[in-house]
Amino acid sequence: MKYNPKLADKINARPEEKPNENKHPIIVPQTEPESEQREYSFLGQDWGRQVHKIIQNKYKRIEQITKVIYDDALNIVRGSTPFYVVAVNEVLRENEMGIRTATQADLERILKTNALELKGNWEDSSLVWHSNRDPNTYLSTNLSEQAKQKGITLTEGIPFVFPLCALSLKQDRSSPYKLSFVIENPELCFQAQILASASQQKFESLDIDDKTGLPREVRENGTRTLWTRNYDSYGAKKMQGLSGLYLYRNLGAGSYDEDLAVSNGDGRVVVVRTVGASQKI
Repeated sequence: MKYNPKLADKINARPEEKPNENKHPIIVPQTEPESEQREYSFLGQDWGRQVHKIIQNKYKRIEQITKVIYDDALNIVRGSTPFYVVAVNEVLRENEMGIRTATQADLERILKTNALELKGNWEDSSLVWHSNRDPNTYLSTNLSEQAKQKGITLTEGIPFVFPLCALSLKQDRSSPYKLSFVIENPELCFQAQILASASQQKFESLDIDDKTGLPREVRENGTRTLWTRNYDSYGAKKMQGLSGLYLYRNLGAGSYDEDLAVSNGDGRVVVVRTVGASQKI
């Protein structure tokens, strides 16, 4: 059975790999003006329930959407998949709400300011392209073809991040998930060579790049863990395909997970509102 950091608290330790002492260059995305004040919350309350209902009605036959539930007792959405988070952004855009889902950088800002209690949950933020091979060959190839049309150069072995708030969905019978992703805002996407580091290396919050929400470098010792697809499995490297990027429940950063349909009750959808923007639907 494949290990999934989203669904487990403990891991089977793999042989330690020496960290790369060189800093990893990152092509940073376009960011919002620093002067803008933002408010953060979990998707919930009356307006969040309405967003959820719209999504469930639109994608009522898509399991990776319908498995995410609205918990009436907690008044919050429980669960998360990259598909669901992108669907949330579709509704927010269509209703011009001035709200979007959180990027990895937003999640780090939340940790820094204690705006929300993220520990104990996990939050999907992005997709990470590694190559057009397995896992998720269909989706990775589809995204790379779109990227080329939009002037983005993808190079196998150099991880490329597509924030979920920069995407929309397309119902696609050819896709194993019955959905594929559409690039809406390419200016928000960026290279992240750090995600080519050996998996399970360490970092600290002070290592985080404010623009990307990812560590600039890894270190031998640290309190947080970077999960990547660069790990040894019977001597073979696995820097391939398309995976998700999320903040792990123990506040690690995970880009390991290849199952884009996985969800459970610990998943949360975090939304960002520019102060003064509408929150009605």
